[in-house]
Amino acid sequence: MDRPWEHLDRLAGRDAASAVAGYCHLQLVHLKHQERIYSGLFGDQQRVEVMNAASGPVAKVMQDALFDMIVLGICRLLDPAGPARKPVRNLTFALLIDLLPMPDRQDEYHAELKKLRADAASLLDRRNKHIAHADSAAVEEGAEVGWVSVRQIKTALDDMHDLLRRICVNELGEQLSGWEPNDHHELQFLRALAFGNAAREQKLIAWEKAAMAALPEDLPDPEDIYPEWLRSPLG
Repeated sequence: MDRPWEHLDRLAGRDAASAVAGYCHLQLVHLKHQERIYSGLFGDQQRVEVMNAASGPVAKVMQDALFDMIVLGICRLLDPAGPARKPVRNLTFALLIDLLPMPDRQDEYHAELKKLRADAASLLDRRNKHIAHADSAAVEEGAEVGWVSVRQIKTALDDMHDLLRRICVNELGEQLSGWEPNDHHELQFLRALAFGNAAREQKLIAWEKAAMAALPEDLPDPEDIYPEWLRSPLG
C-alpha cells in the first residue's frame, strides 16, 4: 500500500494535499470499522451477557478501551494543523484544507470544519479532560463533561466523511467511495464465546458430578477440565 503521507515533506501542492486526504480517509475507514465492532459487541444486552459470562472484567476493559480509542481517533483528525510554537504538522482535516492547491474555498471548508468541531464538542471534552488529562472538574459528582453517545460518534464520522468526500471530488478531482458494507466481524467472536461458554458449563457439570462421587483425597482438580495452556498459573 502506498503511504505518501510518510514523506510529506518531499511533496508539494496537489500531491501534498492528496497525501493528507489519503491519510484522513484511511483513518476514517479504520474508525468506522472500530465503531461497527463496538456497536456490534455492546449494542445488544444479550451479547453483553455472553461476554460477561466469559469474563466481565475483560469485557469492561475491552469496552472502555475501544470506546476511547474511537473518540481519540476522531479528535486527532479534528485537531489544528500544527501545535503552537512547534515546527511540526499534524495530519488532520485542517492541514488538508491549508494545503489545497486552489485556496478559493479554504475559508468555506475551514468554517465547515469549525462546525464539525463544535458538533463534536463532547468528544473533544472527553479526549481533553478524561483521556489525555485528568480534569478534576470533569470527574466531580454530577458533572457531565465528556459524556459521549454512540450516536454522536456515528454522526461525527458520517459528517467528516462527507466533508472529506466533497474536498476530494471538488478540489483534488478524486472520487471517494462511501462506507464499505458492514461484515459484522464481531459475530465470529461472539459465536465462539457463546459456544465456549456452553462447553465450559458442560465441563463444570461433569467435574461437579465427579467431585461428588470422589473420596476427599481423590477430589479432581477443577483446572483439569482445561488444556494446560489455559490453566491458572501457579504462584
